[in-house]
Amino acid sequence: KQRLLAADRVEEFNLLDDMALGKWVNQYVHQAGAKIDPAANHYLVNAVGQDLWRMRAVLEQLVHYTQAITLASAELFVSSPLDDNIFHFTDALSERNASSALHLLHDQLDGGANPFYILTMLSRQILILLQVKSGGEAASKLHPYVQKKASKHAERFSSAQLTNMFNKITQVDEQLKTTSLEPVVVLDKLVAELTLA
Repeated sequence: KQRLLAADRVEEFNLLDDMALGKWVNQYVHQAGAKIDPAANHYLVNAVGQDLWRMRAVLEQLVHYTQAITLASAELFVSSPLDDNIFHFTDALSERNASSALHLLHDQLDGGANPFYILTMLSRQILILLQVKSGGEAASKLHPYVQKKASKHAERFSSAQLTNMFNKITQVDEQLKTTSLEPVVVLDKLVAELTLA
């Protein structure tokens, strides 16, 4: 369950435990008599996330398709349009580049990405950056590849900025779920707020 975060408690993020999820994936695949390489594991953790019901369904399809799951085979069953673009999106936010951020946002929307999925991925990315920023146990639970990739992006933000961004995203997510406002308009407004100097 997501909650608003106080700036002095950025070290506590139990929502995202990529290492544990990755181990769960490995265990499931092993018990099914198959193997999965690290790149495929990382991709599925990022593309599917903590929805274990969906993850189980995807893995079930994969182990019936192949006994050696690679990144290529994982990509056949799961697409993750924001996996890399989310880094470009957060970079644009860190640079206060509203034009670039809006362009990246609408590229995803035009490509069929669900607004709630975009918010989920953005929220997830901000939490990862906060975990890397805070270090310690929270960061150690992330997949090593994620740590390495996120570390340079985390340097662009202060912990207070990231916490404020996460809080705004959480509020927008709640707003979209409880009102009849047009999602695209709400997301555009969110980008404007996040890129304010």
